[in-house]
Amino acid sequence: MAMLKGMGFSFEQVGPHLRYLVGQGGARLRAAENLEEPYAPGKWTRKQLLGHLIDSVANNHQRMVRAMSAEWVAFPSYQQEEMVEVQRYREAEVAGLIALWESYNLHLAWVVEGMAPLARGNTVVVGQDAPLSLEQLTLDYVAHLEHHLRQLLGREALLWSGLPWGLS
Repeated sequence: MAMLKGMGFSFEQVGPHLRYLVGQGGARLRAAENLEEPYAPGKWTRKQLLGHLIDSVANNHQRMVRAMSAEWVAFPSYQQEEMVEVQRYREAEVAGLIALWESYNLHLAWVVEGMAPLARGNTVVVGQDAPLSLEQLTLDYVAHLEHHLRQLLGREALLWSGLPWGLS
């Protein structure tokens, strides 16, 4: 099993952990009563942050799938402010956003579980960022998701992987 810098979280745990985050996170999001409020002063609403997580899974799905069949791939950077604004997440129906976030992450878990070990070393470049292996990109996605779920649901809401965000 591939271990990340002694963090105790193996790549083989990514798919099941995503399924856990979706199951527990989705239930907590449906029960939340504060999704119209900013997650911090001057920040996006929690609903917009959920939209950002949808954008993140969409972008990372494409990066992962394309990198699974090429030794080197490059993608444009992600313009998060613009994408959240043009998709009008602030006005969107909460139930639809939660369902989309859940479905897309469950699909990504399926994709990750089928990722060939050899493909994990393929190189991914996003914008001007340093190159990452597909494995690093995948683990960074989990850490990014967890970071924002903490903002949405609180630090104690779920079990976390312990992965640091920003592996590059």
